[in-house]
Amino acid sequence: MRSVTLLCLLLALSAQPALAASLTDSMLGRLVGTWTVTGTTQGSQTNFTNTGAEVRTQFYNSFIEIHISDPSGRSPYEVRLFIGEAKDGTIIAHWLDGGGAERSRILGTGRIIDDRIELRFPYPDGEFRRKIEYDRLRDRWRLLIETGSEKEPKTFSDWYFERVKMR
Repeated sequence: MRSVTLLCLLLALSAQPALAASLTDSMLGRLVGTWTVTGTTQGSQTNFTNTGAEVRTQFYNSFIEIHISDPSGRSPYEVRLFIGEAKDGTIIAHWLDGGGAERSRILGTGRIIDDRIELRFPYPDGEFRRKIEYDRLRDRWRLLIETGSEKEPKTFSDWYFERVKMR
């Protein structure tokens, strides 16, 4: 019985990377790395320089984790965004920040279309749309967060991710 349990565990572990390999092979795989983050948040300048965003794979490549914080400590804001892909191609996102556990109950969902993902988070007080788009020519990313109706969206934040060049 013990050997059967061990065999099942080994099979499950060896299957994990194969199931999730498409995530890192997809457009999302280009996010892995170290980034500076600049732009605006609620109309004010945002500037997380040096290593403002660290992006890596997690849990046998089944999620991309985006960790954004100000390494200088000037800004108290910090977020961890986990993005994974379900078998049907739906993108599932967990946005965890200082808003606490109550807002973290809501999952974002969306799809990858070309070099863009639009995630919808249906919060009780209004939907947030997070649009993540890759600029192939500049090898940079844009994260645009909107609220309000789609006909009259309000920009919550508009951030650009520039890859940190290793020396």
